[in-house]
Amino acid sequence: MPQIVTAPYRIREVDGRDDEIADVLTELHRLTFFSGASVPPFDWGHWWLAYREATPVAFAGVVPSTHVRNAGYFCRVGVLRRHWGHRLQLRLTRTMEARARRNG
Repeated sequence: MPQIVTAPYRIREVDGRDDEIADVLTELHRLTFFSGASVPPFDWGHWWLAYREATPVAFAGVVPSTHVRNAGYFCRVGVLRRHWGHRLQLRLTRTMEARARRNG
C-alpha cells in the first residue's frame, strides 16, 4: 500500500478489515471523538493511519456514497490532541483526496 513520509510523521494506508488495524482505528476514534460520534465500520472504504515513529496518532477514512454513483465522502479524520498543530488533518485529507482521484 502507498506510504507518504512527512517527517516526523508517516502516513500509511491500512486495511480496516484486519482485526488489529480495526482495533487501533477504534481506539483512536474513541480517544478523538469520545462519545460524540458512533464508531464507523472500518471494514468499508479506505483508511489511513498517521504514525509518529511506531505509534499511531491520527486516522482518516473515506467511504463510497450510498446515494451517488462514483462518489464518496470523508467519513472521519481524527488527530490525538498531543499531535495537533502538525498539519496532520490537512495531510490526511490530501491523502484521501488523492486516493479518490485515483479511484475515479
